[in-house]
Amino acid sequence: MERTEMAADLGWIVLRDIPKEQARLDNAVYPIQGGFRGFDCVPAGPHYVGVVDQGQQYGFWCYLDILDVVVKVFDSTRKVFVDDQPESTERYASLAMSGAMGNALRSPHPQAFETWSKLTNHISEDDFPPTLYPAPGQTANRFVQAFSEVHGGDVDAFLAEFQFAFASWYTNPANSEPLKRWAHLLQSVYNAGERNMASNPELFAPLVDTMLTQFTLIRDEEFSPQSAIGFGVNYLTEDLIDTEIPSLVEKGKALESYLASRGLS
Repeated sequence: MERTEMAADLGWIVLRDIPKEQARLDNAVYPIQGGFRGFDCVPAGPHYVGVVDQGQQYGFWCYLDILDVVVKVFDSTRKVFVDDQPESTERYASLAMSGAMGNALRSPHPQAFETWSKLTNHISEDDFPPTLYPAPGQTANRFVQAFSEVHGGDVDAFLAEFQFAFASWYTNPANSEPLKRWAHLLQSVYNAGERNMASNPELFAPLVDTMLTQFTLIRDEEFSPQSAIGFGVNYLTEDLIDTEIPSLVEKGKALESYLASRGLS
């Protein structure tokens, strides 16, 4: 599909006054060359945008609608992205939408977006960005606490936080707080127990799909049986299969097969 055809159905992210080192869009990084000013042909949905300045990454989250243009300016003094002035925003939006910015805008890698879409497909615009809740103290059942008490049994809300915690850490590994929250939610899922899984198949089926995508991005040394990510994952596989609910048995076997391929069976 031609760039101009894609842009008619997608959106743009324009970046001004950025350091000329490296840019990130979601799960992919791009070297900054020439007059780089951002990205075109960006699919609607949640996105993380970052730049590297003197070896440190700075970025922001946004939710892009179809035919939407986000214009941000990098404040080099405060090391943050800020909104551009209204007149400037309008001018750059017009330039982007008309195609006049040409090669100053780069299209994202299609394969990278395919993965990103699977990582964030439960994050909606309605409650964006999802809240990352602090881990509680000792509790009898971490899954009940996270799903029933924090999210009131709302499947979409739980999935959104689970995805956002991982994506926030993966796009900016220097920020360890999202990793702590994701690892806590992960362990709560591992130890949910067969009864909770059988009672909430509408949660656990898409949850396993998300986990399988997340796991492909985890390095082997971070995914050992002793690690916070790998420890206990086999409990989840066994309990899913033991529910005897066809959709969960299928997901349990898919997870079991994947773990075997990573040496965690």
